[in-house]
Amino acid sequence: MGYAVELVLDKADAEPIQRLFELTNSIMLELEAEPHVSLAVFEEVDTARLFSLVDDFAKERQPLNLRFSSIGVFPGEENVVFLAPVVTEELLRLHADFYDRLGAAGLKCDPYYQPGAWVPHCTITMNEPLSESLEAITKIHDQEALGEYMVSEIRVIEFKPVVNLASFHFPIGIA
Repeated sequence: MGYAVELVLDKADAEPIQRLFELTNSIMLELEAEPHVSLAVFEEVDTARLFSLVDDFAKERQPLNLRFSSIGVFPGEENVVFLAPVVTEELLRLHADFYDRLGAAGLKCDPYYQPGAWVPHCTITMNEPLSESLEAITKIHDQEALGEYMVSEIRVIEFKPVVNLASFHFPIGIA
C-alpha cells in the first residue's frame, strides 16, 4: 500500500485523457485512477499531518493550467507511458513550495518526486510489456489528447486500488 498527493485534472477537461485509458485498456481503469500529476508518493506517511499540510497548501493556490505537449516513457520494469506537461516556472514553484512544507513537517517522500528529480507526468499506462507500451504510444499519438488542462483540486490518495482519502479545492481569485 502507498500514498500520493495528486494534482487532479478537472473532470470536464480530462475526458480526452480518460478516453486514452479506455483506448489503451490501461491498468488505470482497474485501479480507478483519475487523470492526474503526482506531486509526492509515500510508502508510509502520517496521514493526519499530510491532510493538514495539503489543506493549508491548497488554500493558498489558484487553479493551474497544465499544457501537455509530449508523450514519454519511463523504461524499466513498470514501462510507464505518460503525457508530459510543459514544465513552467509556475509548476516548479508550486512543487518547490510543497516540498518546503513537507520538509518543515518532517515528512519524506519517494526520492523520485523530490525537487531536482521530479519528472511531472500524467500516467496513461504502466506494467505492460514493452511491445504493448509501444502500441499504446501509437494509439495515443493518433488521438487529440495533447493540450491544455485545468487543475483546481489536490488530493491525498491511498493506492492500489486508488482510494480518495481527502480532496482540497484551490480557491478561485485569491489575492
